[in-house]
Amino acid sequence: MMFRPPWFSPFAFLVAFLLSACAVAAQTVASELWGDDGAAWSSESRLPDFSFAGYRRGEVALPEHAVTHNVKDFGVIGDGVADDTEAFRRAVATVKQGVILIPEGRYVISDIIEITKPNLVLRGASRHTTTLYFPRTLTDVRPNWGATTTGQRTSNYSWSGGFMWAKGDLGSAKLTAIAAPAVRGERAVTVADASGLAVGQDVDLRQQDDAMDSLARHLYTEEPGDIRNLKSRTRASLVARIVSIEGRGR
Repeated sequence: MMFRPPWFSPFAFLVAFLLSACAVAAQTVASELWGDDGAAWSSESRLPDFSFAGYRRGEVALPEHAVTHNVKDFGVIGDGVADDTEAFRRAVATVKQGVILIPEGRYVISDIIEITKPNLVLRGASRHTTTLYFPRTLTDVRPNWGATTTGQRTSNYSWSGGFMWAKGDLGSAKLTAIAAPAVRGERAVTVADASGLAVGQDVDLRQQDDAMDSLARHLYTEEPGDIRNLKSRTRASLVARIVSIEGRGR
């Protein structure tokens, strides 16, 4: 079974943006890993391919849907003084699906707003004229404390979170297991059962750490620090597209 690895994830997009920004800031210095304009990249190198990051890998344009509602119809003020949190929540709860316009203005949001339904879009007038202002920190609004593997207190928002939560279920299911090892750069893997797979299908390859925490050690180039409390919890995943399948059955 052959894969085309897209490295499609918000994190990948962020890293790609940061790499791009660094390249602009230091145009006269080429990275030994990346080279000029990515010329040094290869599938065997340490740098992943971020060229497929974004909406549907950037292979199709973002959909354009007409505005169906306006947040100001639900009592939103947008003057930078009034707290618009509850009015925003009312708009999200009332509209079953569609595009809710947020006109130009400054909107004070003092608590988390959760979106738990599909096909709902919040669209600002522009990145320059529509501003959502959050005067409180997430830790103040909804404390979520954790600890590092060494017991140091840390906020779980260091890794995730925001004031606009899109919550749902991906509806994923295990299709098969990887039956043989594959090394860096390979685009073919052996699976236990290919009967539920199809060419063109997008799949999520997941790796779970072993009892020796070897995945964590590998990800941190054998210098992971104190990982005694990880207890095999490290995971890694890669979204890929199947481009060919050889053989069927178990």
